[in-house]
Amino acid sequence: MQRSERIRHFRQWLEDNSQGQVRFSQGTGISNSPTIVELGLELICADLENSTTPSKFIFWGAIGVPPRHEVFIAAHVGGADATAVSARLVQMATRGASDPGYSSRNNNVAILVSNSDGKLYLRNKLHWTEESDPAVLASFGPAISVERVEVAIYPADSSASHSLQVRSFIAYLKDLFRLDIHEVRPWPGEEVSLAAPNLIGMSLQEIKDGVKTHGGYYQSDLLERFHIGLNCTPNKHFLILSGVSGTGKSSLIQRYALAAYKSATIKDLEDKFYFMCSVRPDWTDNTSLLGYYDVILQRYTVPRFLEAVLAATARPNHPVFVCLDELNLARVEYYLSDLLSCMELGTDIALHSNPLSYEGTNGMAIPATIPFPKNLYLIGTINTDETTHQVSDKVLDRAQVLDLSEFIDLDGFLTTQAAADPGIVDAVQYCAPVLASMNKVLQDAGLAFGYRTAKEIVLYCSLAKKLGVADMSQTLDRQLIQKVMVKLRGGDRQRDALQRLEELVSGFPMTLRVLRRMLTDLEEVGAFQY
Repeated sequence: MQRSERIRHFRQWLEDNSQGQVRFSQGTGISNSPTIVELGLELICADLENSTTPSKFIFWGAIGVPPRHEVFIAAHVGGADATAVSARLVQMATRGASDPGYSSRNNNVAILVSNSDGKLYLRNKLHWTEESDPAVLASFGPAISVERVEVAIYPADSSASHSLQVRSFIAYLKDLFRLDIHEVRPWPGEEVSLAAPNLIGMSLQEIKDGVKTHGGYYQSDLLERFHIGLNCTPNKHFLILSGVSGTGKSSLIQRYALAAYKSATIKDLEDKFYFMCSVRPDWTDNTSLLGYYDVILQRYTVPRFLEAVLAATARPNHPVFVCLDELNLARVEYYLSDLLSCMELGTDIALHSNPLSYEGTNGMAIPATIPFPKNLYLIGTINTDETTHQVSDKVLDRAQVLDLSEFIDLDGFLTTQAAADPGIVDAVQYCAPVLASMNKVLQDAGLAFGYRTAKEIVLYCSLAKKLGVADMSQTLDRQLIQKVMVKLRGGDRQRDALQRLEELVSGFPMTLRVLRRMLTDLEEVGAFQY
């Protein structure tokens, strides 16, 4: 959207949401837009010549926030304070006839929001940039109170809304005005340039080719099962990917979304059709997904998952993919059960009990209930280790479950990595046979490692060679300890795997010593751990 269009839409939004006789004054140019000065914020430099006596003034402007964002600010002044503004304009023009500190015209009224009290101070000659003594404000009174402040962030996506610079600036405005800042969304829905994909109509080969194009390496059977499992029921799309860390669970979801939308980039999809939601261990109810009404802010807190639901509701023909990453870091039944019931029964999602919509922290109106969107594709990832919780049958019964540990193919994966990066070919040729053989043995014992571990071992060995470390065997020996052996733990069930590994690592003395110590621990105490 061009800047002129943004200005027009924001002005139109203010007009549509204002009642009574309102005087709008804007500062969106080079010389009259908001500027931070020593005494506070020069909100705008407005042309208030020939002003009537309106029931309200709205002073608004736009300021750029690095790297590419823009914040529109509107300060509402009404009631007795609007009358005080009109009186101040008459006073300044009258003094301009005899006082060199004023002008007889109000065509350049510089409006300051003071650091000291959050009030407005007006002058009709010069700017506030040269002033530094707060005592000077007394001569530019009376102090004008602001009744409401609204901001709109552009672009209207989560990258801007969640930007540290933008959030810091809005926090600054809140402290400056001593008021809550109301975030609004005046921009019309950006035209969706991406065509709505027909997932059922896509061939399996299209899915495979799309995933491969975006750097994914998965055995074909996995992609078939993933695609069919996610789309086999028309009104419910819920799938869980389990497996050891580093097998590409989260990246599969992202690559599948990219394959679905074909020519799109991840930037095209994020905050519109693809959402990453990381589960935290302290999630004990559904507010972390669906939000809550904040009585202090007097707004409805909109978390990322609810943003995805709203995005799916707004574009019912476009699939919206949500990755609930590390689903079982918290007890899934505590925070997801209500949502799963809505998905299963097709009932509405209950957000709050107020008969009227609340203002959301994303600037949207949040109703009490919202239908569960049939185009929401929910995919969770789970790891199976001591930091996670077991997933109950209630959850598993409602999902398709795929274990990616069954599909690890290190030889094929490392071959594709070498094809993409010729600089690691030597390291791949040396490491791949050892890693693949070890992983086959560990996989049978439930101790397999994933693609991430294998890739990082290869990159380590490749860099070591470039830096002049000639002994690749010694380098790999160190990496087997640092990346593989440190993760091994178990009991008698893994005895056979450890014994089979002993022969495989016989050429790596440091790894062999660690392995034999584990075997000794297993004999003496019945368990082993690095």
